[in-house]
Amino acid sequence: MNHWMTVAAAAALLAVALPLWMWLAMARSLAQLRLQPVAVQVLDRAAVPAPHRGILDAAAIDVMAMGFTYGYSLQCSPTACIAGMPWVYSDVYVSADGRTQLQVSPSTLPEAGRACTFQWATVWADAGPHDLTVHCFRHFLLWWPATWQVHDDYLPSVPQAWAGHQRRVDAACAAGRQPVTDVAAVREVCLGLLQGMLPEGQARGYLAPIPEPISTPISTQVAASPLSETAAPTLPLWRMRGWAALRQAPTLVRGMRRAAQVMARSPVPAASFATSAPLSDAVSPAGVNAALHADLQAFAQHQSHQAEVAARPRRKWLALGATAALFVLVGGVLMSWRSALVLLVVIGLHEGGHWLAMRTLGYRNLSVLFIPGLGGVALGHKPSASTWNKLAVYLAGPVPGLLLAMGLMGALTKGWLAPSEWVQDFVLMCLIVNYLNLLPVHPLDGGRVVESLLFVRWPVLRFVFVLAGMVALGALGWLLHDAITLALAGLLALGLSHHWRLMRVDRQVPRPAAGKALTEAEAATRVFTALQQPQFARWSFAQRLGAVRALLPELQGTRLGLLGTLAGLALYLACLALPAAALWATGAGPLFMAARSAPQYLPDVVDEKSPPTYSAPASGFVTPEEWTRRLEKADTLPESQRLPLYVEAADDALELEDTQAALDRYQQAWALAEPLPASNPLRARTLLGLLQATEDPQESRAWGLRLLAEMPADADASLRLLQARAESSLAHSAASLNESIERMQRALALWEAADARPPAGPPVATRSGLSPSFYSAATARSALSRWRMQQAGEGDAQEAKQEAQRLLQRNVDAWPTPAEGDRSRGALAARVGRADAQLDLAWLLMDQGATDRAVPLTQQVLAQVPAPVTASWVHLQDRALETLVWSAMARQDSASLRSHWQAWLQSARNAASPRRDALWQLDRWAVMQRLGDTGQAQETRADILRRAKPGAYWAMRWCGPPGSALQAPEVSGVRELARREAAQATGLCERMAEPAGNPPN
Repeated sequence: MNHWMTVAAAAALLAVALPLWMWLAMARSLAQLRLQPVAVQVLDRAAVPAPHRGILDAAAIDVMAMGFTYGYSLQCSPTACIAGMPWVYSDVYVSADGRTQLQVSPSTLPEAGRACTFQWATVWADAGPHDLTVHCFRHFLLWWPATWQVHDDYLPSVPQAWAGHQRRVDAACAAGRQPVTDVAAVREVCLGLLQGMLPEGQARGYLAPIPEPISTPISTQVAASPLSETAAPTLPLWRMRGWAALRQAPTLVRGMRRAAQVMARSPVPAASFATSAPLSDAVSPAGVNAALHADLQAFAQHQSHQAEVAARPRRKWLALGATAALFVLVGGVLMSWRSALVLLVVIGLHEGGHWLAMRTLGYRNLSVLFIPGLGGVALGHKPSASTWNKLAVYLAGPVPGLLLAMGLMGALTKGWLAPSEWVQDFVLMCLIVNYLNLLPVHPLDGGRVVESLLFVRWPVLRFVFVLAGMVALGALGWLLHDAITLALAGLLALGLSHHWRLMRVDRQVPRPAAGKALTEAEAATRVFTALQQPQFARWSFAQRLGAVRALLPELQGTRLGLLGTLAGLALYLACLALPAAALWATGAGPLFMAARSAPQYLPDVVDEKSPPTYSAPASGFVTPEEWTRRLEKADTLPESQRLPLYVEAADDALELEDTQAALDRYQQAWALAEPLPASNPLRARTLLGLLQATEDPQESRAWGLRLLAEMPADADASLRLLQARAESSLAHSAASLNESIERMQRALALWEAADARPPAGPPVATRSGLSPSFYSAATARSALSRWRMQQAGEGDAQEAKQEAQRLLQRNVDAWPTPAEGDRSRGALAARVGRADAQLDLAWLLMDQGATDRAVPLTQQVLAQVPAPVTASWVHLQDRALETLVWSAMARQDSASLRSHWQAWLQSARNAASPRRDALWQLDRWAVMQRLGDTGQAQETRADILRRAKPGAYWAMRWCGPPGSALQAPEVSGVRELARREAAQATGLCERMAEPAGNPPN
């Protein structure tokens, strides 16, 4: 079920992210446009340049069939102010009845062989609005003057659109309206519409003037045209306001989608738009037909617009900042704010590597964008980039990031850098993000490297490679329960249609000879020529443009030979091996392998915004090397600073289990602390440290007794906590059971008293918000419970058992009960802690023979475990299932035993380590014997004897006589007795006849 929940989350992420991204991208494109006034000139038919004339003449066949006659031609400047944009030439026709004029213009998005746009205009003699009908492009007219009403029925064919306009004109005439039939008068009104669009947008508040007008020729396309002979005027420019772009973008997106659906159903015009030109290296624009020229002209306009927008540095920085902010916002919702910020830095450095490589290699129009929820992208343009250039750009992102992460990991391992959660998160994310990007999966950097080296020559294999990458990402997201990875796989799935089309076109495009590169015009002509074949006739211009842009870099760049390809593969494999080599070189390899082999738990469902009851103290971690450097300078410090320095250094060494270093430092501290009064906390801390670090039992006991003997009667709370710790340490090393119990009872009383008081000063952080004394008291009750059970054999057994139960029941009752809807971390810790205490009590009841009370208590714990199990509940679920196994063993209930055993084995998949150790083998033999499974029992016995090592401590524990030094106090009860029986019956104890080894560390 959890897998499907992850899939649903990925689908929801895509459902929200894709429309949002399309909306913002379209709004950004609208806001980037620079708009200029339209200059119009009436021309004769023969004055239209030959390439444009060919496009317009091809459309004349459909126009004449609708009964129109030629009227005049127009030359208009483009509305978008982009250097190199050509003039727009149009033919205007007049209907047979003179009521309508039809303007035919080359389309900037020629669709399915229709290279032109059609718009019918009827001007009325009264004051009412004139009628304009367009064919599948009203969405591009974002506004128009109130003196016009614009219609678009989005019909498949041009004649159908003309019929719709005729019906509207007939209805208006029937209502008494009179159309203007004078050609010149209608032309003036229509030209007024063209020239009034921008002032209308400004009047509505959609457009804002750009403060500094530019002085530029209106067009640079045709030097012989009448308008181009005029002096370069100073033009006012407009841009669309941000709010207007956001408002108009959905209308434009919906209209483009609707138009594409309609045009896909329209009949494909016949052969006048099909090419007969051979697909060879000799293809030239002069010999192509009108449809091909329309595609090439539209392509040139889009390239000019893209280059002009990409060259604006201010827009690049605004886009970078906006997408970065959106990335952090989405990341904060999906993960956490800290993780989102760290990931932003990691991806920023990664994309910065790509950017720097492109800048070094001469790429133009560079920019970097973040993709919220997914990653980032670095953009640049270099048509002549060689394969080596591309490899350098692809590897410049992940490789420096890996080197940085390896360096930081080495510094952390060697102690040169003080660890912090920010640094550790950065190193981990840097490793994951950059190494994942090196994997040979499209569209990651490693996938692009492999694609450039191997699959660029074979289109079918490239498509298979992309498909395999999508499947690999989907499988990874499924296994990791990661919605973001699944969403990325979903994006690849949505793009498969593009790669399928690319493969089909690529197979039809002849490649240049080895070592030869084409210009952009030659490469575009070659691909668009292939796209004129009938099998591509229904492709939209956007699809054709996407295929051309994808194939241009391969046609414009030189291709590697065999030796170059092998060298590139060797370089890529070396980069793949870099992290493993660096991990072992820095000594961080074992740590990495441990982290890699650690189980991946599902995160707990908690409210991250809930404030903790206790705040963590602001103290940094100090490495052993740093302590050594500080202690070397201790003699230069005043005595008041030396004592705390020695004590803190000793405490840290004891925490790291370096008892010899801890003892040396405590002894140096004691030389300074001994003259101080007994009420001094540092003196008491030093005595406690000597008690805990001294290995000689008698000497250690002497330090503890001295601390207790010197404890002032009016000791404050901090000294009482030190007294409790000393009593607890002496209890565990006491000579008799009664002394252990008495001392632990005194320690328990001190901890309970401290837990009842509010903390003085900054409290110590705990997950539940409870004080450290609460946990110390719980540990003391658990120890007292065990000792009471041992005492049961020496006196009043019933009273000792009841006291043991009361102590563990107190541990259960001490935990607060959170409200049902409380999802804070403190509530989670309280639920987990209470469940853990319930299991302690259940084990005690089972060992006392009260399985009828132990089983319901265990079932209560299992009922609290979420499905699927999350990180904090993994150990508790495993422990509860083990409790049910041994309760069934105690009851000799074979049916329950079998089902509980299978459930426990299943939970091993979530365990921190596989259940294959010696203890589990003994448990397995005992269960198989009880179930009568002789085959499994014999297999287990053979495994036990094969793994047995003479003198092994843990094996001797179950073979030594009860009460011996090797037997721990808790060796009692159902499980422990079963293990002793298994050790004897399997022959393990006979194998252990040699002297016992040292206990494991």
